[in-house]
Amino acid sequence: MKIAKRIVAAAAALALTFSPSCSILSNMSADGTASGIATGIALYKIYKALKGNNTATTAQSTATTPQTTNANTLDLSNVENLINLGQILTGAGTLQNATTTYTNQFSNGLIDGSSNLVNNDNVSSIIGSLLGLNNIDTSALVTAAANAAITAAANSANTNTTTAATTTAQTTQTTTQPVTTSTTGVAETLNTLTSIFNLFK
Repeated sequence: MKIAKRIVAAAAALALTFSPSCSILSNMSADGTASGIATGIALYKIYKALKGNNTATTAQSTATTPQTTNANTLDLSNVENLINLGQILTGAGTLQNATTTYTNQFSNGLIDGSSNLVNNDNVSSIIGSLLGLNNIDTSALVTAAANAAITAAANSANTNTTTAATTTAQTTQTTTQPVTTSTTGVAETLNTLTSIFNLFK
């Protein structure tokens, strides 16, 4: 029950992080470490999901031809992937208009959360790419991430909470088309993630 409440609260927070015009609100937190860690964990999870889906590509790669990780192959019907995408967008949003101190804290958290896939050599480039996400219309992706969080809450809650959360999820999802690579802003977001993941090599 507590888990379900936390997930629903996270879904609400995701939805509130973005303004109606789909631009990401400026950083309101005094400490960027927690946001950086959460964003790093989300990047790590999506990267690992993609690597698991690309085993054939891995087997074919050679030392002279580095393998690329194409985020456009990400399963956008997967609840966990959508929640992680929402977390990445939320983290990117906190970097907009952030202080140097916040950005440095976020960077350190990003390194820790990503299990060092992000490191001192690539963190500046990755922060730049994350900032670039603020220029993309990600409203459909944010809505899908919030719906995914509600669905996850419905699946992990007890009977009473499940019924309420499922009803909410079904009501929300009837007004939202499934997110695909042709959905506004999704392809651009996935291209940005691909550029980030290719820095992990």
